[in-house]
Amino acid sequence: MFCPHCGNQVGANDPYCRQCGARQPAAELSEAGEQVLYSFGPFGVSLCEGRYSIWKWHKRNVTTIELTNRRIRGVANTRPGLGKLRPALGSPAFEIPYDSVVSLELYRHPSPIALQEVLTIRYRLGDAIREKSIAMFRHELREAYGIIQRFVPPGSASLSGGDQV
Repeated sequence: MFCPHCGNQVGANDPYCRQCGARQPAAELSEAGEQVLYSFGPFGVSLCEGRYSIWKWHKRNVTTIELTNRRIRGVANTRPGLGKLRPALGSPAFEIPYDSVVSLELYRHPSPIALQEVLTIRYRLGDAIREKSIAMFRHELREAYGIIQRFVPPGSASLSGGDQV
């Protein structure tokens, strides 16, 4: 089997190419029927807990965002190089099932010179409501917003994004 991105030989069960770090198509369909629909990052992705602010601690360029048919998933960067360095405060990996999403908001980045937008996701984790914000270039986040809207159960979340961007 060969990587469709770089042509390097990979094992049949390898989720990522050891040469370029690209996710392999065979890994995209798990035993439970979960399929990766869209992914972006790690470069250009900035994550923070809570509502996005330029004054908060961000995890930058260390997480690939994957949208599956079941959840939003942050996967720690496995590519070689500087991007593989982990932030000092916590792991960049996370999972948010669509049925736990309470609200979804797409809005402009707070910096007036940024070419990015922010997607803030509020979700239930046990009895608590958590919030995660993802900053990225406009086209990536608008595509992600559209996909998430399709999978969040009707009536379970407040969705906004049309007039804020």
